[in-house]
Amino acid sequence: MKNYYLLILFLLLSATAAVFLSCHNDPLANPNLYFFQEEEQVAFSSEGYEHFHIQNLRGNVIIVNSDDDSIKIKLNKYSTSEFSEEVAKRNMIWIVAGLDSAIQDTAVYVIYWEALSFDINLRVDLEVQVPAGINFSSSITSAGHQDITVNIPGNNTGNIFIYNYNGNVRITLPQSASAAIIADAGTGRIILDTTFNPVIEEFELIYPGALFRGFLNDGTGYVKVSVDIGDIIFAGT
Repeated sequence: MKNYYLLILFLLLSATAAVFLSCHNDPLANPNLYFFQEEEQVAFSSEGYEHFHIQNLRGNVIIVNSDDDSIKIKLNKYSTSEFSEEVAKRNMIWIVAGLDSAIQDTAVYVIYWEALSFDINLRVDLEVQVPAGINFSSSITSAGHQDITVNIPGNNTGNIFIYNYNGNVRITLPQSASAAIIADAGTGRIILDTTFNPVIEEFELIYPGALFRGFLNDGTGYVKVSVDIGDIIFAGT
């Protein structure tokens, strides 16, 4: 019987030692990440386009007005690697961005990764300049978690639609902006910052999510925000 208990004690100590070693040999534990950044700018005429759509796997989106009829996009591309800065730089080749299609009255600009692996960690932040009256939409379709920040210009008169699958969305509208607003959080909250003072038509908690409808000023222009998992935050300026 004594030998039986000694055997059990030995097995427990062995298991504890194995867990301890596996934790301290885990290559994912507190890695030293190497970082690389690259910037790219593109521009094209918006003539003939009433709708402009951005599709991004991961990153922030900022909307501002252009001073002419062109659409301008600045891409800030980021890459990290656990191996070296050179590897982080080389991983940039997997970021592909471009005008995917321009059919009828719609232009679609897509950013995606051609390959993913253990050490490829990429993100692209976008600053998009569009004429005030163009209809703009943005979607983030990755199953990962990422947040979106959108600053909507005060003289926007077009329709804006923002979709995020998993992550928060922060929308900033000047109090001088004119827009009808609808927000739908499937699982999450809708938060109205104290700087944001719309006319509220509907504000309903629908567990586990929320729904908001309202407008600023005369309601010219349309802003719709939809999040599957995450919070939607409205702020003013």
